[in-house]
Amino acid sequence: MVDRALAWLGKDDGRPFFLWVHLYDAHAPYTPTPSWAARHPGRPYDGEISGVDEQVGRILEALQRQGLDGRTVVAVAADHGEGLGEHGELTHGLLLYEPTLHVPLLLRAPWALKPRVVETPISLVDLAPTLAGLLGHPFPGALDGRDLSPALLAGGEPAPREVYAETRYPATFGWSPLSALRRRSLKYISAPAPELYDLRQDPREGANLLGRPGGDAGSPARGFAQRLAAIEAGPGPDPRRRPTGELPRSQDHGRPLPALRGSQRQAHRRRRRGRDRRAGGAGDGRSGQSRLPGKAGGGVARAGGDREGAAALPAGGGGGAAGPGGLVQPGLGAPGGGPEG
Repeated sequence: MVDRALAWLGKDDGRPFFLWVHLYDAHAPYTPTPSWAARHPGRPYDGEISGVDEQVGRILEALQRQGLDGRTVVAVAADHGEGLGEHGELTHGLLLYEPTLHVPLLLRAPWALKPRVVETPISLVDLAPTLAGLLGHPFPGALDGRDLSPALLAGGEPAPREVYAETRYPATFGWSPLSALRRRSLKYISAPAPELYDLRQDPREGANLLGRPGGDAGSPARGFAQRLAAIEAGPGPDPRRRPTGELPRSQDHGRPLPALRGSQRQAHRRRRRGRDRRAGGAGDGRSGQSRLPGKAGGGVARAGGDREGAAALPAGGGGGAAGPGGLVQPGLGAPGGGPEG
């Protein structure tokens, strides 16, 4: 993929460009190249991250060779992290803890940004308007994201704003879907057994404040729950995917699940039969199979005018990679658009 990206970049004709490279290497089943596997024995995910870092470095070196590094915005991001056994989650998509939500986001614009770390939690929905802002391009206002470039260019912190995350993937297994909301250091997870954490004091989310006897966490938890209910009452995922009633908790992932009771078991079977019928009625004519497009490997686009270019490099599968100098990292604690991927 990077070879193709470099070949395309080598044809640069001086016009502004946008280059997106999807590096899928940092992803299960964790098979780094032999050289990186040898450097990280017993830690294949670390080997994959190192491999992604190496490939991002190739792109940065190409920008420098072609004299584009001084007028190109570079962004490195990830769509999700990886559980790797923390909280009982092996990969990603089922739970909403920080190992899968806390993703890297690094920005480089040498003419405008000085190297530093931005502490304010943000969301990946802020990335597109921020890139446009750094390049001085107008951006449609009807978006969930916000342009962080004024604060970044001024060397300050973006104004704090609540950050939302959700996963509906547990419903695939008959479990309750989850949603979460973060305000500054407090993070609330809406589940059959709600959870509240102070990430400043408890970054590993090991002490649920709602489980402490005699604690005073009930009031903020009610506020979080009301806000989440308001968010989820608006436009969002297809509500038909949301099961009704209380289902086994997603926190039980990795442990034997109790048998579904009566109506829950029947509802789960009906959902499975419906999915099987939909899958069997589409695709290439073979029973139960559908021909769907795979994950995009990368995208490129050009625009007219005489303005700076932008290269966005999402490191898929939770693998973030940093290049040399001039990096701003506003993504610490920034959930991605969704843990599925």
